[in-house]
Amino acid sequence: MPSGLSHLPELKGRYAYINDLNVILPLKWRNYNGRYNGTLEFFSTKWFEDAPWHHLGYDVMTIHTRWNHTAIKQALGGNPTCITIIREPADHFESIYGYYDFFNFFGNLTMPEFLDNLKDLELVRINNVAGRNQMLFDLGFPVPDFDNEDKVKKFTDEVEKNFDLVMVVEKFEESMVLLKHLLCWDCKDFVFFKLNARKEESKLKLSADQADKLRRWLKADNFLYTRLRKVFEKNVKEFGYERMEKEKKKLSSARNQVIERCLSGKKNLTGDSLIEEMRKRPGCRLYTIGGYTFMDSVKLDQWKKADTAALKSLTKKCKSLK
Repeated sequence: MPSGLSHLPELKGRYAYINDLNVILPLKWRNYNGRYNGTLEFFSTKWFEDAPWHHLGYDVMTIHTRWNHTAIKQALGGNPTCITIIREPADHFESIYGYYDFFNFFGNLTMPEFLDNLKDLELVRINNVAGRNQMLFDLGFPVPDFDNEDKVKKFTDEVEKNFDLVMVVEKFEESMVLLKHLLCWDCKDFVFFKLNARKEESKLKLSADQADKLRRWLKADNFLYTRLRKVFEKNVKEFGYERMEKEKKKLSSARNQVIERCLSGKKNLTGDSLIEEMRKRPGCRLYTIGGYTFMDSVKLDQWKKADTAALKSLTKKCKSLK
């Protein structure tokens, strides 16, 4: 799930957990750590072959990674459904600038000062993870080719071909509807709550000129976004605008039902207060578990499942020897 929002992996992880599906997870690392998102390496099957649950096979790949289409198809087998999400490039860069504390890394540069030095920072990446044209980087595009327009166009063609759905952050509700129908899930499977959203006062306010300057610097990401946004709009049109509005209301209704059940109708709770309230009610805790804790729980369950399967296999083998 490159270029994604934090709650999207947890949506799919929760679905896998509830429906007893196996998730691709390494034994030693957590979902946002290690080789998955901490180096220039691409996703590789070798990273989880030592996991005790590996022999069970996998149904879902939902952690953040640097995309490797061939390896992911190999890990999941068959012809898996592939999904990612894109975000308006200037807005996306502002978000990662704050999240990764770029201003500290670059000698306390303010955003205007950073924008004045863009040319000198083109190939710099924070801890080999974050930097210019983040969406293309996450999707596996080589950093030295960021300014090669032909290669960017060819790679965008491959992204359009390889992904069954490219969602759009700015059209999140519509994205959820298209995803629901692609995966054939129920409305209740798409209920989520923002647990770690940034506070408004921490966000950098970009002027129109600053945003335009960023988009020119992020021209490769901007090309990807503009092209795939058009594909998304075409998908929405083919789905039908009237039908889309009805489906959005269904998703909203499902979320409101959970709010009524888990929060007594309190819609404005966020962060710690939301978590505290939801943990008081049976069946609601699953919505409040953070990514690291949740993935550790999934690992534990898969380990238990693997041990049970091994015990059954051994018992069957012993019986056949009698």
